[in-house]
Amino acid sequence: MTVDIQSLMDALPIFRLTPRCIAGISGFVDQQDDWSRLNKPIFLWEPPAGKRVPFITPDDALPKILCYQGMTVEQALALTRSMVTEMKKSISEEQWVIYYDTWEPDAPINVSVFDFVNWLKSVEIAHYSPFFNNNTTLFSIASALEEVGYEASTAPILTSTDYEGIAFSLKNLPTTPAPRAMMEFVRPTWYEPSAETDTLYYWWKMEMQNIAAQLEKALGEPVFYFADPNDDCDDDTAHRFIILHWCCTFKPHSTFVQYLCRKSGAKDVEELKKALLDSANYLHPFKMHNALDDDFRNETLFFACVLATYTEKGLTFAPKH
Repeated sequence: MTVDIQSLMDALPIFRLTPRCIAGISGFVDQQDDWSRLNKPIFLWEPPAGKRVPFITPDDALPKILCYQGMTVEQALALTRSMVTEMKKSISEEQWVIYYDTWEPDAPINVSVFDFVNWLKSVEIAHYSPFFNNNTTLFSIASALEEVGYEASTAPILTSTDYEGIAFSLKNLPTTPAPRAMMEFVRPTWYEPSAETDTLYYWWKMEMQNIAAQLEKALGEPVFYFADPNDDCDDDTAHRFIILHWCCTFKPHSTFVQYLCRKSGAKDVEELKKALLDSANYLHPFKMHNALDDDFRNETLFFACVLATYTEKGLTFAPKH
């Protein structure tokens, strides 16, 4: 089976491997203490290449929505597990996105906010919990989320040093990354200091030195800048394929790596790793530079969930200025 590099590229965001936050909706779980993750907004994320609408993380959004309707945190988290399992049966796996998260190798799935809304409107809450039946509020929240999704799709809030003077909305995003956007600062992803991970990362970098030199010779442009070990302020920078290779090496069974295999059509992780280091697959233009100097900005849209406006007209989200 041939690895489909274009499909792999289409499964990743445009500006960098990690998605940018497009919108945040607060006010769902105000009663929780500041340390609770449920006290944070529901976030909408930059889509992968080729998509033009924001994405949402159901595992994060549903507990907040359920708490807003009166459930305890424990009830909401338990019900979320059942609901996400059912949602996965309704929304095709082809529509799922798993983002590169530098802290979490087993990141949860994300779906288009509009797919999420359509599914949420179809939910019969009593099917999951016979002691809780408030579909009216659930439907109103879904409708309000839909409105936020439309606004977040069309607002020109994304800027980049690669496109001076241009502010993109999701509707007019470039279809492919700029050459500089193919380079990323190399964190050691999912890194937990220990003798085992220190050793694995060290030997992986040593192996990459020879491979990177061969790729540079074949392509005429470096794919990996190795930081000066004697300079505490210097950092590694590498082509996104190199970073994905490290992910495959370090956590081959992670949800993110399995997502990459599925989207690329690779039969297994080893086939994907081989493809990521094949010079024939570096078809998209790239330019080495100090990725820490990149200026990827966006004005995140923030909305507040306003319970007081829940009348016969339904729930609304008010923009926060």
